[in-house]
Amino acid sequence: MKIRLHPQARVDLESAADWYDENAGRSVAADFIEAYAQSTEFLREHPEIGRPDVKGARSIFFRRFPYSLVYRIDQEGILVVAVAHWRRRPMFWSKRK
Repeated sequence: MKIRLHPQARVDLESAADWYDENAGRSVAADFIEAYAQSTEFLREHPEIGRPDVKGARSIFFRRFPYSLVYRIDQEGILVVAVAHWRRRPMFWSKRK
């Protein structure tokens, strides 16, 4: 199944990786990017794994990091609408199309 990344989700991902690079080191930032890649691959194989919320978005958690992929399934495949920290700005992504 094809996975697309919302432009703002790309910003979320890059911001989080930059934060890890600056605060925890390059290897931790690389581990974060790898956790993202593993999550997207798992999502490709099991697209309906996340439970839908009231707006139809689903989420799956990263390994080792307090982040999740928030996504929607549509006719074109999977759209990742956010890379969201578990405790920061809940539902900040809800208006993303």
